[in-house]
This record gives sequence, C-alpha cells and structure tokens, in this order.
Amino acid sequence: MYLYKRCKLCIKQFSKYFNSANEITLNEIEGNLAFLDDIKISFGNYLISGDKATLILDEESLKIYGNPATIKSEKIEGKAETFIIFPNEAMKMIGNAELNNQGNVINANLITYQILSNE
Repeated sequence: MYLYKRCKLCIKQFSKYFNSANEITLNEIEGNLAFLDDIKISFGNYLISGDKATLILDEESLKIYGNPATIKSEKIEGKAETFIIFPNEAMKMIGNAELNNQGNVINANLITYQILSNE
C-alpha cells in the first residue's frame, strides 16, 4: 500500500508532462515506473524525446534515456544520453551532452539546466 501511495503522488507530480509512451510498467520491487518506446514529454514550450523513461519514486526524479534523447523549444535545442528531471523542473543532461541556446553551444559530459517557462 505504501508503494501505491508513493507511486500515485509521483505520477501526480510528473503525469502532466507525458505526451506519449507505448508501454508503461510498474516495478514494485524497485519502486519505479518504466515508460518504453517513443517517449514524448512536454514541459511548457519544451519537448523532450527519448527511447525510454523511468519515474523513480524514492528520488522523485524522471530519467529519460535515448540514443540520444533530445530537448527542443523555440530558443534551445539539446541532446544527451540521459536527461534527469526533478519536480522543481531542474534538469541534468548526462553523457555526450550538448545544449544550443540561440547559437551559444555548450558541450560537456554533464550539463545542469533550469527549465524556464518563458523559453
């Protein structure tokens, strides 16, 4: 019952962002939800795409994986092997990460970015 309540709370925090996933699986042992196949997630004007995502209940984070996973808005484009998004809309881009903000390009193994509603 505890896991169900935690899962319900986490889903409530993150569900507003999911546009699509072909399969969703609850792993009660590990305490997470897995979203598989053609993931599309929206944050305001941002669209994040990836191959799979995991909603980690204990960490209250959403991890998106891809080859690469991508993020796009009117002002930015980026890619990384993994994105980690937190409830405060802070985001980490991990592994061969690249962020292009209106022509200013950053390449690194780890980029930390705050998602802004006006971008």
